[in-house]
Amino acid sequence: MAVDVGKRFWALWRPLATRWKRERILIAYLDQLPYTYRALLKYLSTVSDDFQVDLNNEVYELFIRIRLSGLTQRDALAATLGQMIPANLVLLLQASIPQVVQSPPTVIGAAMVNMVRHEHIPQGGNQNGTI
Repeated sequence: MAVDVGKRFWALWRPLATRWKRERILIAYLDQLPYTYRALLKYLSTVSDDFQVDLNNEVYELFIRIRLSGLTQRDALAATLGQMIPANLVLLLQASIPQVVQSPPTVIGAAMVNMVRHEHIPQGGNQNGTI
């Protein structure tokens, strides 16, 4: 029984693991010299279609806002950009990863709880409990 559960679990996760590995390999493969602003824009366009780059030469900051598909892609991109960008630039990376939030199915239920508590406090009177 435990083997069946493991096989079913791996069958569900195999396509996701393959896609994540493929994205990490693609990001590492696209890491090529020389590093210019145009090469950076070309590199980011191959990683994602939705990105924005702001280079502030006065304070040596490079701000990149990009939409990615997963956390592994973000980590690989941050590592590659850390090698690609010159050491005198500060990299500010904002990655948005869209997630689908599904509302749980509605369950109609009803419950009723009754609590009956009897207390007998004899206060004189006869033994039957009548006054």
